[in-house]
Amino acid sequence: MALTRDPDSVQIYADAAIYVGKTLSPTMPASIADPFDQTWDNLGILNGDSGITNPREWDVTEHFGWGIGLYRKGYKNYKERRVFTCLESNATTQRIARPGSTVTQIVQARPKGFMLAFEFLSDAGLKERVFTARPADCWIPNLDRNESDPTGHEVTADIFATGSGLLYTRQYTPVHEVQLVTITGAPTGGDWTLSYAGTATTAIAFDAEATAVQSALEATLGVGNVTVSGTAGGPYTVALGGEYLGQPNELLVGDGSGLTGGTDPTVTVADAP
Repeated sequence: MALTRDPDSVQIYADAAIYVGKTLSPTMPASIADPFDQTWDNLGILNGDSGITNPREWDVTEHFGWGIGLYRKGYKNYKERRVFTCLESNATTQRIARPGSTVTQIVQARPKGFMLAFEFLSDAGLKERVFTARPADCWIPNLDRNESDPTGHEVTADIFATGSGLLYTRQYTPVHEVQLVTITGAPTGGDWTLSYAGTATTAIAFDAEATAVQSALEATLGVGNVTVSGTAGGPYTVALGGEYLGQPNELLVGDGSGLTGGTDPTVTVADAP
């Protein structure tokens, strides 16, 4: 997508939360802007230093040919888990630590399945959520206590796939995914361009149809990565897709210096309402 390094694409997470379904079919928020409802419990304060690790493993077999060495690898038995430490000892952590127990009767426990939702907030204020597609087996192997430090509970959650291999569904905060391109000043001739990350399109006629604008952008962004709608001469709605979905996209930059006629014609770009 880009041939240059972009420090703004480096992400640090300012906060995170983990929600545990009260049942095996909690209600998923309709969008990233919607809060979790009462079918979920917040696991509480997490240990930010250890974070939420996400080890992923394959069993790998290597295949060698006589005289040529390694020529192929085989992969099987995929395994994925999430490991995190919750600092609160609340009703939700106790559900994970001691399933089947009561406040007065502690029984031998086995790992139990829970629907999990992981919510992350980047330092740029962008929120992302991933929801397990199936209940994850959760286990707290150690219930240690000590005098001086907060008592953390490290949780291991084994993630299971559906029959189609789906592990999670994801919600995210879109960044400049739908943009509005407007030509102002009523030009009567000439052409204009759009640029993304410093790469400009070829010249676009002042009264171009949306299909022509899309073709020009596809030559820059790639076929299948952009859709343009609107009337001839604009405004145009540019919807990024494909490789650009869920990415920290840039606003397109319009250049109307090639437009003629009208009154000081320019090309403006903004997030679509």
